[in-house]
Amino acid sequence: MAPRVLIVGTVPFNKKSTSRAFESYFSNWESENLAQIFSNTKKPAKGHCSTLFQITDQRLVKKRLKHTLETGVIYYDKDLADEWSDNTLEVNSSIFSKLYNWGSKKRPIVYLMRRLVWNKKYWCTEKLNKWLDEFNPECVFLSFSDDFFISEIALYVAERFNIPIVSSIGDDYYFNTKFSLSPFYYLYKLKYKKLIREVFKHPGSAIYIGDKIRDKYNQSFGLDGETVYLSSSIKRREFKEIDVQKPTISYFGNIRLGRNHSLNDIGYALGEVNPNYILNVYSNETDPSYFKVFNENKNISYHGSIPYSEVQSKTVQSDIVVVVEGFQKHDVDITRYSLSTKVADSLASGSNILVYGSMECGAIEYLKNIDSAAVCSQKEDLVDCIANLISNVEFQKRNYEMAAYFTQKHHNLLQSSEIFKGVVNKMVERKNRNMIKDKLSLLIHTCDKFSDLWDTHIMLLNKNWANRNIDTFLVSDNKPSKSFEGIKLLSAGEGKEFSERVAFSLPHIKTEYVLVTLDDYFLTKQIHTEKIASLIDVMEKEEIDYISLFNDPNSFDRMNGYKNIYNVNLIGNYKVNLYPGIWRKSFIEKTLNAPLNAWQYEVSLTKIARETGAKCVLSKGKEFPILDVVRKGKLLHKANRYLKKHHLYEGPRGVISYKDEFKIFVFSTGKKILPQGLANFIKRRLINKGFKFYSEID
Repeated sequence: MAPRVLIVGTVPFNKKSTSRAFESYFSNWESENLAQIFSNTKKPAKGHCSTLFQITDQRLVKKRLKHTLETGVIYYDKDLADEWSDNTLEVNSSIFSKLYNWGSKKRPIVYLMRRLVWNKKYWCTEKLNKWLDEFNPECVFLSFSDDFFISEIALYVAERFNIPIVSSIGDDYYFNTKFSLSPFYYLYKLKYKKLIREVFKHPGSAIYIGDKIRDKYNQSFGLDGETVYLSSSIKRREFKEIDVQKPTISYFGNIRLGRNHSLNDIGYALGEVNPNYILNVYSNETDPSYFKVFNENKNISYHGSIPYSEVQSKTVQSDIVVVVEGFQKHDVDITRYSLSTKVADSLASGSNILVYGSMECGAIEYLKNIDSAAVCSQKEDLVDCIANLISNVEFQKRNYEMAAYFTQKHHNLLQSSEIFKGVVNKMVERKNRNMIKDKLSLLIHTCDKFSDLWDTHIMLLNKNWANRNIDTFLVSDNKPSKSFEGIKLLSAGEGKEFSERVAFSLPHIKTEYVLVTLDDYFLTKQIHTEKIASLIDVMEKEEIDYISLFNDPNSFDRMNGYKNIYNVNLIGNYKVNLYPGIWRKSFIEKTLNAPLNAWQYEVSLTKIARETGAKCVLSKGKEFPILDVVRKGKLLHKANRYLKKHHLYEGPRGVISYKDEFKIFVFSTGKKILPQGLANFIKRRLINKGFKFYSEID
């Protein structure tokens, strides 16, 4: 299972918006392990997240006027439509519509005023915190933004849950600066940079849209992030020559940041190549000030918005798809590291690609470097570039092959999602290792008679819980004759009983919690530190003294608020036992009243738990699955088969007889399924026949 990740970003995943880039990260994530906080005014559509929490500027403003208004709305994926029909704002107010339009201008004064609107006391509500607690995130995914509130929310959640932040960085908002006469600009940059430094100071990592921006931020902030190229779900078409007479030439995407002027240049250049050539422009842009530049251009047809599914089909159907960036310094500074989803879509489609813009822009530089498109960065060369692309079939074939190669190498969906998952897993595991290092120790009980099991036990422990990063003790009577990697050896002294060995080990243990196991319980599956860490969290929160990691004896009394935690009824014997479990150290100390062997000590535990009022539970989450190896000093048959199959044991210990193992099975099963009265009756009869029991009759 993937870690639980909370996405914090302005727009929820939607194929009709820029957030479709999330597909490259979360395509193989379980939806129940994804949630998002977002600020877009539209009701979300189905996506990757099982649940979403919407907070909008409009509600935050209205909250000042109506204190009872809830600023947050919770959505569940199962209740949502499949896709947005358009990208229009759902504000139902002409005043707020104008305010949103004004706010989209990205001026310093807008950012500063918006920060006032997003005052923490208005968005950080009991409803939000309850929703967060129910989801219980293990990592925050911050969709990097030039606004304050997105980073502030991400930092709040990360600090509240003590979890890492993985930032998705595609634009250089931090380092990008310009000359300005406005004092608001410098105030904005000062406060924004301070906030981002706080984000990067918090434990975490980053993913980047390209290598260039990765190197800059990793080096500047001491991060170890990875490049995760955006991918495409477009199915590649077979090679097809450009229709010279009537080529379909298309642009899909944002027309701001000078892209509208670059498209206009292409339109006029097409007219020079052939007056009948038309550039079809598809964009979600609704502000006429950006697309009015096309009005006088006879070789451009502006179509407005279309669904992303139609974008995909039209991209494949096009003879030429266009990628553009602007030339003005302000526009170049913003897009210097950008590599949009349309680049991945264009490369994946099999269509020819015409690229035009400043070579300092990330997308232009990238497509030039991978040599799989017709790239032009000078207006005076544009006509020749277009003419060559349309007429040169060999050039088209070579570009087709190169685009196919780099689609597989860089824009592979499975590869991108695995790299991203690796970054998140590394951060979560690192946090969990560090989190339990000062809270938990591992104590392995043994004695010299079982020393033949030590090599195999420790080898399997180090293999299956290699990243545990906690003090690990092996306590025995006699001093071991050799050392073991990652193990602190404790020798209580020859002839010391089990309880005395426990007492000897405790002064060496400095943590509040101890995971106790025995030498003949072998790990055969990977242990996930985050699961153990979650149990420590439960023990701290609920003041639990003992949590059994083995489902014996069973319980059906589920603890309120927890999926796999069950209360243990302390009536009877062996309710607290020596199967693997996590103990509060202070509770272990209460069990050390007299020298007892292992069987006597185990019998005493439940009675002591009752007398001291210990809070005991068991977990059915399989956090510490074991192979039970020895009974009555002999190897159990299942364990013997496993050890033989994997060539793990060559010691002198024999195998238990099937008769004795069957007796053990009957006794243990009977204890579980027989009514208490009948079980006591049988136990008395067996005692009368000479059988010895360490436990009393319940």
